[in-house]
Amino acid sequence: MSYLVFARKYRPQDFDSISGQEHITRTLRNAIEREKVAHAFLFCGPRGVGKTSVARVLAKALNCDDGPTPSPCSSCTNCKEITTGKSLAVLEIDGASHNSVDNVRELIDTLKSCPPPGSRSKVYIIDEVHMLSIQAFNALLKSLEEPPPRTIFILATTEVHKIPETIISRCQRYDFRAMSTNVIVERLREITDAEGYGIELAVLRLIARLADGSMRDAQSLLDRVCAFGDTSISSKDVSEVLGIVERGTLFELSAAIVNRDCERSLVVLADAFSTGIDPRLFAKEFVTHWRDLLLARVGGSGGLERLGIMDDDAVELQRQSESLSAADLQDLFAIAEEGADRATRTAYARYALEALVVRMATREPVIELAKVVAALQSGKLTEKPVAAKRDISSDGVSKRGVSERTVSESSASKAETTSSTPTAKKPPTAAGGHTARPAKRASPLSDVSMDWRKFVTFVSDRGEHLLSEQLKRISVEKFETGVLEGCGPVFCVNFFAQLERRKKLAELLAEYSKVGDADSWRVGISESTAGGRESPGSLADEDSKARAATEDDIKRDIAGHPVVENLKKAFPGSRLESITVKEPNS
Repeated sequence: MSYLVFARKYRPQDFDSISGQEHITRTLRNAIEREKVAHAFLFCGPRGVGKTSVARVLAKALNCDDGPTPSPCSSCTNCKEITTGKSLAVLEIDGASHNSVDNVRELIDTLKSCPPPGSRSKVYIIDEVHMLSIQAFNALLKSLEEPPPRTIFILATTEVHKIPETIISRCQRYDFRAMSTNVIVERLREITDAEGYGIELAVLRLIARLADGSMRDAQSLLDRVCAFGDTSISSKDVSEVLGIVERGTLFELSAAIVNRDCERSLVVLADAFSTGIDPRLFAKEFVTHWRDLLLARVGGSGGLERLGIMDDDAVELQRQSESLSAADLQDLFAIAEEGADRATRTAYARYALEALVVRMATREPVIELAKVVAALQSGKLTEKPVAAKRDISSDGVSKRGVSERTVSESSASKAETTSSTPTAKKPPTAAGGHTARPAKRASPLSDVSMDWRKFVTFVSDRGEHLLSEQLKRISVEKFETGVLEGCGPVFCVNFFAQLERRKKLAELLAEYSKVGDADSWRVGISESTAGGRESPGSLADEDSKARAATEDDIKRDIAGHPVVENLKKAFPGSRLESITVKEPNS
């Protein structure tokens, strides 16, 4: 006798042995007991979750010598024939290979015959029914709605969205669920005990997670593992035969990423690939690992328990996840998912994964936008948030420090705020309660004119053309030694909100005025209420008005030109629609 794989050898033979679909088996049991069995069923759900097995058990329950019964005996002639696939009362059809309208017509012809002797019902099981053509579905409609007596249709599919609504509305629909990890582990344990294999619980949980909710996939993986090992099988054996990455490697890689250690991340990745693992399979496990870290951060031990993760792994997941905020983990998971998806679609999967871990290790921490906006609105934001450098030590303690780069950025931001905020420092009060004006620096100004247009030209002459164009759109309210105040459109405000640009502007102001240095200038640019591309009263606004006036004069001169007058006389009733004034260099 040829070898039977676990998926066939341990196929459920009654409703009690069907795992993870209690909501369906209970409904079918009650329908049989109350004699309310429908004539057409639609079983839909993921692959390998028991759709065909339930269809066969239902056929046995209806045709058993003791039936109809919710507990078929599996020992009578009808039950044995259905189990071995030899029953004339149960016809299984593959929708993928019998998808034409002619195949359906042949099936309809068989409906005219009665059930074979000794059987109560004729059961038609059409697997992968979504593969039927539209013409085949249409030919099946009438028979599906009003079949002959004692005829039952069971349609099974993994892609219910491809089935016409006219078919779905004629069937009782049952949605099968993906198997949970715990349910799969329990069933695999029953199989290994029956076969006499000693397999660690961690191995069974790993197989269950790889099966991704499919009992058949889990049994197929178990078949491979048992064929590879002896009576005792370890996690290392599973990693070798299935070509998957060990959990410890994923923990080591995520720790290096959290610690922002690019070199260590690439070393761990290279060690993983040296074992011969498929980069695409590694990408899937990598994304799953970051998903587990995210769930450990937001769901705690309860969320990990629902995933069927071992206690030791759950403790390590929680330890690593506590060193990051939920926002950081969401960002890291999103980056991992995006990068892994790209890696599975490229011919250079390993290179893409190496770039991915470098990107994750060099990623800046997430700063919540709502907090920044609230701080800006309240006026309390005087420093940039300092990013803490995380270090997960081997003893599980998360150490926090501040890098030199973030300290310097914070200091620069503080200096910027002090120099650009008018209310940062109150002026001294003179005797008598009056506010004393700050003393001007001792520097000659007789040869320098504080003229705004000349300053903008000065900026352009220094090669700062972009800065000059932004200044042209600002309406100046105050321009004197040490002070520049004005308003402009929102894009100008955003332009000068950057530290380097304000610093450059202050340096040019000091160079133009020949007074002090950049720190001695106070620059304040607010948003104009007028909107538009330029603020009223700005140089750009004045130039635009002057250009418009010049164009009007030119148009009036052209309209009265003798040539134009002669044209109007030559074509009575004609008029001059528009006049385009070109720039001198165009």
